[in-house]
Amino acid sequence: MKFSYYPGCTLHSTAAEYDLSARAVCKTLGIELVDVPGWACCGATSAHSVNELLAYALPAHTITSATENAVVAPCAACYNRLRYTDVRLREDAHLRGEVESAMGRPYRAGVAVRHLLDVIANDVPEEEVKTKLQGTLGGVKVVCYYGCLLTRPKDVAAFDDMEEPRTMDRLMELCGADVLDWPHRVVCCGAAFSLSRTDVVYHMTGKLIASALRAGADAVVVACPMCQSNLDLRQPAIVKRLGIKERLPAVYFTQLMGMCMGYSSEELGFKKIMVDTSALIKKIKTGRAEAPAAAEG
Repeated sequence: MKFSYYPGCTLHSTAAEYDLSARAVCKTLGIELVDVPGWACCGATSAHSVNELLAYALPAHTITSATENAVVAPCAACYNRLRYTDVRLREDAHLRGEVESAMGRPYRAGVAVRHLLDVIANDVPEEEVKTKLQGTLGGVKVVCYYGCLLTRPKDVAAFDDMEEPRTMDRLMELCGADVLDWPHRVVCCGAAFSLSRTDVVYHMTGKLIASALRAGADAVVVACPMCQSNLDLRQPAIVKRLGIKERLPAVYFTQLMGMCMGYSSEELGFKKIMVDTSALIKKIKTGRAEAPAAAEG
C-alpha cells in the first residue's frame, strides 16, 4: 500500500514523536508513506476566522500536490480540514473555481483523504497486524480519546461512529491492552483556545484527565497532536488547579503499537512526552513478563 503522507506543521515540530512512531509502524505493516511535495499548513482552527478563501485554498493546495491517489493525515485537525475542503469543493463549483483561481491551477478532486488511524485499522487485516507483533501491552489499562474532530461532522469524517467510535479501542485490544470504557472519548479538549483562552482549556481538559483517572487508566491514548498537547503540556497546571496528585501520560496509539512491534521507547519518542512515561513503560514490560505465568495458573 502506498499513500501520500501529510505530516502537517505539528508532526514536524511539537509532535515529532507521533511522526517517528507513525513512520515506524507503517514501515512494519508494509504501508509506504510518500511525503506530499511542497505541502502547506492546513489552516487548522484559525484560517477560517481570518479569510474563508484561504481556509479552503491551503488544504486544497496539499490535496492537489499529492502524488498518490490517497493522502494520509495523522493529525485529526489536518484530516478534518482536508476532508471538509474536499467535500465542499466537490459540491460547490463556484467555490472550487475561486479556490482554483487562488491556487493558480485546477483542483485535483480524485484524491481520497484518510486519517492514519483509519488506514491502519481498516486497510490492514487484524491477522496481518498480529503477525507483526513481537510482544503485547501486557494488559496495561488505557482509555482511547478520539476528540471532537476525528469523527465529526458525520458527512465528512465517516470512518467510525460519531458518538461511540471504537477503531482505536480495537487496535489497542489487539495489542494486548485492557481498554476501559469511559464517557469522554469524543468530548472536546478545547484545542482551539489553546493560546487565547487557556482558562477554558484548563477546565475542559481537566474534566478529561479526572474522568480517565476515575476509570483507572494508566494512560490516555490519542490520535491527534493538538489533543495530546493539551493533555500533556497543560497537565501540570491542570492537576494543580484540580488538586490531583496523580499524573496521566497521553501517548499516541502508534507509540504503543510500535512498542509491540519491537521498537524501543527511545525510537518511538517517548522521552518527548512531558508527563513521565517510565511507570507506563514499566507496567507494560512487567505485564508481559507476568502474562505466561498467569496463563499457566
